Amino acid sequence: MTLLLGRDGAAPAAGAHASMRDIPRDTSALCERVMAAAPGEAIVYHLGLLARDRDRVASELTEAQRCELNAVAGYAWRLAEAGWCHLLQRRVALECFAYLLVVRPRPRQQRAAVPAPPTQKRWVTSPVPVPALAEAA
Repeated sequence: MTLLLGRDGAAPAAGAHASMRDIPRDTSALCERVMAAAPGEAIVYHLGLLARDRDRVASELTEAQRCELNAVAGYAWRLAEAGWCHLLQRRVALECFAYLLVVRPRPRQQRAAVPAPPTQKRWVTSPVPVPALAEAA
């Protein structure tokens, strides 16, 4: 179940938790969920510690999973900046949060203008040469 808050803002019934398989894994899935959601519904787009999980060094995710998480989190941020949603977080446990995207009501003329998700790119990470070190070598 991905809805942690009802339309009235009430807490869910006891035992209602977001399932890991219900969390959107890419930007296309997140876009589909936002388009299908009613205003006031909350979508969990990450479960964990977002800053740590996005970090190249501290993350325990694979490189591909980390890149997908960066894309999903970035897309959620762009949706919030465009006024489509609010971004919230709720503590689940020690060092574990549910990151929520709460869909906002939109005026009728703007309902078709959802920002498109970015194209799915696979980033290849390579070391960036530092000019001072490159000249010394």
